[in-house]
Amino acid sequence: MCLRLLPDEQQYCWQEVRQLKADRTRHKDDAINSLKLQLGQMDERLNRLTDAYIDRLIEKDVFEQRKTALLTERLQTAEALAGWESGKRSPADELLEILERADTAYSAYKTGIVPEKREMVDTLTSNRVLDGKSLEISLNSPFDLIATRFKASDGSPRRDIHRAPLPKV
Repeated sequence: MCLRLLPDEQQYCWQEVRQLKADRTRHKDDAINSLKLQLGQMDERLNRLTDAYIDRLIEKDVFEQRKTALLTERLQTAEALAGWESGKRSPADELLEILERADTAYSAYKTGIVPEKREMVDTLTSNRVLDGKSLEISLNSPFDLIATRFKASDGSPRRDIHRAPLPKV
């Protein structure tokens, strides 16, 4: 799996970063509005959950589990909202960080010291499973998307795709 981008892919990503920076205000407003909507929906779900418990439709242990999960999700959303409102979040900067980490992952792992290597593996991967003598490692998103992106060998038409003629005007 290759995380390094080809030169034309890098150029495309740089164009997208420039566009994200140009549309920074719109993205910020959209994210803030979306997160506020999510918080309102979570409050509504919490109220319905409380009503279900009061009406004895669910047991106390189920109520506590769902309440804890919902409050945890609400806290994460509220923290994300605070980050957007304070200006600490930027899609362009986050995309640049992802691309830089993906591009330098191999060389950083080869030249890094053990704690740095461990942090790199923790950041890039998930679901590390040892089955007998076989080690299975999955990449975290978005690194898995980068590694498994479609790669075309050339621009020629493929033989397994039938093309229909264009309609005459």
